Amino acid sequence: QTFVLLGLSVLTFVLMFLVPGDPAASVVVWSAGGVSQEAYQAFREMWGLDKPLHEQYLHYMGNLLRGDLGKSMVSNGPIARDLAAFFPATVELAIVSTLFALVVGIPAGIAAALYRNSLVDHATRVISLLGVSMPIFWLAVMGIYFFFFKWKILPSSQRIAISLTPPPTVTGLYTVDALLDGDLVAFKSALNHLILPSAVLALSAVALIARVTRASMLEVLRQDYIRTAHAKGVRPRTVV
Repeated sequence: QTFVLLGLSVLTFVLMFLVPGDPAASVVVWSAGGVSQEAYQAFREMWGLDKPLHEQYLHYMGNLLRGDLGKSMVSNGPIARDLAAFFPATVELAIVSTLFALVVGIPAGIAAALYRNSLVDHATRVISLLGVSMPIFWLAVMGIYFFFFKWKILPSSQRIAISLTPPPTVTGLYTVDALLDGDLVAFKSALNHLILPSAVLALSAVALIARVTRASMLEVLRQDYIRTAHAKGVRPRTVV
């Protein structure tokens, strides 16, 4: 794994230099509104872009091993600080997406297996195929267009309504912190803002979980102990 990570770091670093464009010129134009040779050279020297590629890579890896991810050109602060600020939102979204995928995917797979070759089974397989095939970024755009712009059902951005004050930070998860603070209005708003992105992220996982659950159920339903349970009069719901 160490060699794989090292190879990925080299590949990523080299690819950044193969992409057309000059990052130094872009940043100078963006920050100063124009390119001057003095500012351009000063920027390259400050960030070590005037050094050979292998020296830049070694400098980059040295900083990375010390936990120094560099400085953000947008916030003008340490990147590690920016990542730490947004990490709780990422964790919250990942948890809700996982729960959504399990709650939807497992029952869908069970229903498809129990009603094999029925309309439910065919619909589950088609939706699973579409969920695996469609790119998430396209689903996100379609979700924003229909649920926010067209139907005005769900919000498209932010973690909580701009009219509300975020709950006091305990875990960094707005839904959990709102419950801990006893603020149900903030909890409802935070949960409402999670529905669209979590559903988009969960769709591919829903498709995979439904397909695996269906295949597993079909295999188990043919086992001897299942037929024995039915023969002894166990309720079908209990068997399932």
